[in-house]
Amino acid sequence: RAAMGAEPLPRATLDLVAKPLHVFHWSQGCLEFTIDSSTRSRRTSSAMRAAMDVASLAARSCKGLCGKDTPRVAMDKAEEMLRGLSGWKMAADGTAISRAFVARNFMAAMAFFQGVAKVAEEEGHHPDLHLTGYRNVKVELSTHSIGGLSEADFIMAAKIDQVPVDYSPKWLENHAQQVPK
Repeated sequence: RAAMGAEPLPRATLDLVAKPLHVFHWSQGCLEFTIDSSTRSRRTSSAMRAAMDVASLAARSCKGLCGKDTPRVAMDKAEEMLRGLSGWKMAADGTAISRAFVARNFMAAMAFFQGVAKVAEEEGHHPDLHLTGYRNVKVELSTHSIGGLSEADFIMAAKIDQVPVDYSPKWLENHAQQVPK
C-alpha cells in the first residue's frame, strides 16, 4: 500500500490480514472453519445458524407457494424454522404462527401495518393483522387454503421482521429478546 501512495496499514490490521480465514465446508447444518493453523475447527452457534436461516428465508419469495396443493410443513421442521424467528410463537394446534408487540402509539402501529401490507401484496401472501387498544399489534400467519403452516408462512414472517417498527419504550425494555435482529 505504501508503494501506491496510500497510508500503511496499522500493525493490528496487518496481523489480521496475515492470518487467512479458511472455510472448509458446511456439514450437518453447521459451518466448520479455521482462522489459522493453530486454531481448531469450530462450529457456528445455533443462534448464528438461525440468523443465516432467517436471512435465507427473507431472500425467498412466497409467490406460487400458497395453493390448495401446497404441502404442509412437518411439525418438527416448523419448530426448527420458528427458532430462528425472534418473537414468533406457534399456535397450540400448530396451524399458525404469530408475533405480538406494543407500538409506540397508534400512528407507529399503522405505519407497521402499511409496511406489512406492502410486503404482503408483493408476495401474494396475506397475514391476519390485529390492532387492539390503539397500539397492541398482533400478526398471524397461516396458509388458509391448507388449514395449516407452509413454507410461505415462514418466508413471510422473515420478511415481516424486516419491516421497521417504532416500539413502545416500556414494552421494549421488558421484551428486547423478542425484537428481530
